[in-house]
Amino acid sequence: MNGPIRKQARPTIRDVAELAEVALGTVSRVINGHANVGADVQAKVRRAISELGYQPNSAAQSMRTQATRMVACVVPDIQNPLYAAVLGAAEAAFSEAGYALLVAGTAWSTERELSLVETLGRRRVDGVIAVTTDERNPALQAAYAALQAPLVLVEREMPIPLAGIVVTDQARSLRDATAMLLDLGHRRIALMAPPIHNRSGRERITGYRAAFAERGLAVNERLLFDEAAAAGTAQQVTRALLARRQAPTAIITAGDRSLGGVLRALREAGRRIPQDISVVSWGDGDLPQLMDPPITAIRYDAGEIGAQAARLLLTALEGGALAPGSRRRLLMAELVMRGSCAAPLTSS
Repeated sequence: MNGPIRKQARPTIRDVAELAEVALGTVSRVINGHANVGADVQAKVRRAISELGYQPNSAAQSMRTQATRMVACVVPDIQNPLYAAVLGAAEAAFSEAGYALLVAGTAWSTERELSLVETLGRRRVDGVIAVTTDERNPALQAAYAALQAPLVLVEREMPIPLAGIVVTDQARSLRDATAMLLDLGHRRIALMAPPIHNRSGRERITGYRAAFAERGLAVNERLLFDEAAAAGTAQQVTRALLARRQAPTAIITAGDRSLGGVLRALREAGRRIPQDISVVSWGDGDLPQLMDPPITAIRYDAGEIGAQAARLLLTALEGGALAPGSRRRLLMAELVMRGSCAAPLTSS
């Protein structure tokens, strides 16, 4: 003997789909007896099942006997371009797999989110992707834990059982953006970030602080704003900042909508970019690219976030097994330099 015989991994529905050269949803429809699959395709799938010795997971099979073939995605703001891209990519993946996607918007209201999650539980959706309003809220944590359906979080963390989590490397990308501004000579850099009760806000502030610490510089706490993601709030904050005797020489925005508020306030005050103030945008949608000058941006692939979240949820729905470490997907972001950043005219 050459050594102990390894026990082969149990074949999954994804293995069947690859061998039969069909979509994951096609295999699912064959297994569940749907009539809208051609005889030749059914034959290919059944041959692959036989060859692999695939047997559906009993728990997953039990779930499918009561399946609604509907999954839900809960987001704070359905008009936000970020969430629109996430939803579009997720919907494409679910549609291919034979699932319908229900979109639920919370309008950043904890009470509304609680009501929506409870409704999803009563409707017995098969699975949920969520960008929760407040990941630290005990009532929301309890509501999601009680769903009895696989849950994937996007840009959030919760101490409850999860099918997966998809996040971007926000701390590193904010550190890079802040470091770039510091190296240009800026010291009064205003940061607008999402609320710190969610991972996004905490990670961005962590990255911002790291860039200062690496250069032995102190952070001006009066330039940190963790509730300035909305356009109206960002505009008000920017107005107040520009009225200070020592106004910031650079601003990092919280997102596309925040960027719009910042730009309106700068235009009202007659401030030029980058001569009077440098601007960096979190996110690289249409607005940063269409401005004159174009806005330096932290770019990430929102569509890939949605696609990865959908894949994680589909794996859970179809009975596939994932190692604990592979349930967390970390996606990279990059700093795209454009004409909106320059050295400050006066010493900070």
